[in-house]
Amino acid sequence: YNILCGRKEICEECPVAKCYVSGSPETAVMSINDNIILDVRTIPIKNNHGEISGVIEISRDITTENMIENKLRDNEAKFRAVADSSIALITIYQNGKVIFLNSASEKVTGYSRHELVSMNFWEIIHPDFKDKVRELGAARLQGKQVPDHFEFMIIKKSGETRWLDFGIGMIQ
Repeated sequence: YNILCGRKEICEECPVAKCYVSGSPETAVMSINDNIILDVRTIPIKNNHGEISGVIEISRDITTENMIENKLRDNEAKFRAVADSSIALITIYQNGKVIFLNSASEKVTGYSRHELVSMNFWEIIHPDFKDKVRELGAARLQGKQVPDHFEFMIIKKSGETRWLDFGIGMIQ
């Protein structure tokens, strides 16, 4: 702890000290000198009598991973702020299900966020347009050239129909 952390005493979170006390493996995420973040894992070494004779400590520098995760969270928060302030429907659709939608999606369809996420995307498309939308979606997934914009009707929760000018893009 003196060499690694620059401390004269063992820190409260020290997984090695905890491992000696508990006799079980311990884990901790520790910040060293406010600029290095370590994932620390310890395993007790026991002698033939079951007494702890030592501890193996494995530390992995996760500073870069942590910075990337923080940037990803920040970018996701920015995306959500932009998407939720948009009057256009923004929906991310994957494997037949909606995995993201903004608040405009609720306003336009009349369905709640929970309802939209739990239902199949095809359920709101007007029957006259289901085949065409499926064909375009399948062609896009196969890498074929399809229009980026097209119009089709949906059926709102109220039963009312509504035209959408639909723009589509692939997220890799």
